[in-house]
Parts: sequence; C-alpha cells; structure tokens
Amino acid sequence: MVRTHIRGEALLRGMTLTEVAKKLGLYLSNLSAMDSGTRPVSLRQLSKIAQFLHCGVGDLILGSEEERPLFHEKALDRAVDKIEALSEDGTDKSWVPKVTLAWNRHYVKAKKKR
Repeated sequence: MVRTHIRGEALLRGMTLTEVAKKLGLYLSNLSAMDSGTRPVSLRQLSKIAQFLHCGVGDLILGSEEERPLFHEKALDRAVDKIEALSEDGTDKSWVPKVTLAWNRHYVKAKKKR
C-alpha cells in the first residue's frame, strides 16, 4: 500500500483531516489510514479527495513539489540543494549538465535492478 499526502495537502489549504473527512462523508479513521498507507485507497477515492482539495491526484500520491525529492538517492538530492543554496538568485545553471548525467545514471542503474 502507498502512503498518501492527504493530510499535508489539506493543511496547505488550511483544513484538518477531520474537516476533509466530514465534508467528503468519510470516517476519519479510514481517511487517516489511507494517508498513512495502512488502508488501500482507490483512484476513484483519490480523485474525489483531490477534486475537493483542488489539487491533482499526483499531489496526493507524491506530495507537494516542495516535498518531492528530485532523486531517490538522498545524497544526490542533498548535492542539488547545496548547489542551489550557493546560487543567490537561482540563475547559475552551470551545474545542470552534471545533475542531468547523475540523474540518468541513477535511473539507468535503478532500471537494471528491476
């Protein structure tokens, strides 16, 4: 089962999980279990929740863009964060080719493991 980000998306919109459950006619315990990944959630349910929260289903599965890691390997993600922190206004893009190569290597290696 997949952990969702229902609570996080609700909080971004100034709502609690209790309010979301009440408005959608769901039990709070079920919605909380869906959020933690201990209860399966269908795409139909996710679509209904996403529509109510005015977000995409992908946001509920992956979380907001700020939360999403760029890479599965935390070291690569930290390296990108460090480089971006050094660039005051984000205009220095000299690091992009290196990151793109690292990203390609990472996902090629991940595909081979499957």
